[in-house]
Amino acid sequence: MIRMGIVGHDPYTIPLLESLTKQPDIQVIGAYSHELSPYSKPISHRIPVYCSKSGLNLFKQRGVKVAGFLEDFIEKTDAFLEYDYEQIATKVSYGSSGITIKPYEVLLERLSTVLPVKDLTLEEIRNDLIYCPYFKTFKISLNLSKEIEQEWAKDSLLTAPRILAISGEGIYLQDLCFFLPIAAPHSNFSINILMNSVKVKGRDRKAVEFISLLGFMVSLPETIDTLRESEGLKRSISREITDEHLNIKGGLIL
Repeated sequence: MIRMGIVGHDPYTIPLLESLTKQPDIQVIGAYSHELSPYSKPISHRIPVYCSKSGLNLFKQRGVKVAGFLEDFIEKTDAFLEYDYEQIATKVSYGSSGITIKPYEVLLERLSTVLPVKDLTLEEIRNDLIYCPYFKTFKISLNLSKEIEQEWAKDSLLTAPRILAISGEGIYLQDLCFFLPIAAPHSNFSINILMNSVKVKGRDRKAVEFISLLGFMVSLPETIDTLRESEGLKRSISREITDEHLNIKGGLIL
């Protein structure tokens, strides 16, 4: 059993908690924050809360039950998980060492299983007129090691792990932002690709470009796999366990 601690009292603490506790070999010990946040009390109703000794009085004044301090939190855990909203990334720490898993690494690992990817770039598409609480929109550009046809690129994306392909006429990002979390909750962990946006570029046809909605929890499956890998379990086996318990599916929707 891997004993995990979540660092931070923020809107992402409970989604992380719910995802981690679905795994049969992960136990979440609690969540630590140096200072009180507006989310500390609701989080304390779901999971033990830890704070700094200097912050204890303020936590008590706000009616937040505290399970212990930083020292207790560290003693009870094997690893710590911290979420970075700006980068939609997760950081796993083991004592003084750690690793940050960002969308770049996630995309490279998943897409390289079906396409000859040499490198890739992500360009966030910002639109203040679109309200998309669970996703960020990116233009993904792939640099390939060999020539590829557009239909091959699309067929390959349909078979890639942890990728949800979205196809259909008259699809609007605003609608998808509301539809996907309800119709396909696993899309929060997936690379969600708009298939109509897939284009093969360049004279040598070694570049692929598409639009993707990346869920805020897109890096969590690889984070869980990394945790198990550090315990000696093969990544391929961990991937099957992770996907089963997070109910991650691939293929085509709409």
